[in-house]
Amino acid sequence: MLGQYLWYNKHITIAGKPIFWKAFARSGLTHVGHLCQNGKFLIWNQLKQKFGLSDTLQFKYIQLVNAIPLVWKEKIRNEHSFISINPYMHSQGILLCTRLVPLEGLNSKQIYDIVVRNANHIPTAQKTLQRKFQDLEPESWKKSIYCIEK
Repeated sequence: MLGQYLWYNKHITIAGKPIFWKAFARSGLTHVGHLCQNGKFLIWNQLKQKFGLSDTLQFKYIQLVNAIPLVWKEKIRNEHSFISINPYMHSQGILLCTRLVPLEGLNSKQIYDIVVRNANHIPTAQKTLQRKFQDLEPESWKKSIYCIEK
């Protein structure tokens, strides 16, 4: 539970919609675990100091805590001694072959090389269709396959 993203999470909703609050995200508040300490949710003043938040966001924090599912809150409360949040557990990355490379360890040239390499990759489904429809020219099979009605 502590490793769950707060933003755009289908389980953390207000009025049935996932949320994203830029002020919280910019301050580094990204996971449920950032809101907790020793199985309890931080009080507003602790969170405000820890993340450098403005006083005007206090009611947003209350909304955020209330939006977290009760089942999660109970698990956090009951299992807090066994759970720890690893900040690198849910880092952003780029898929390189079969491994996820964290963005923090890449420079712009490496990212560019990976993106260009992936752009030239032919998807498996496309390869399968090419094998099954060998008599069609590459341009005409694209038109034929993409125009199939449902």
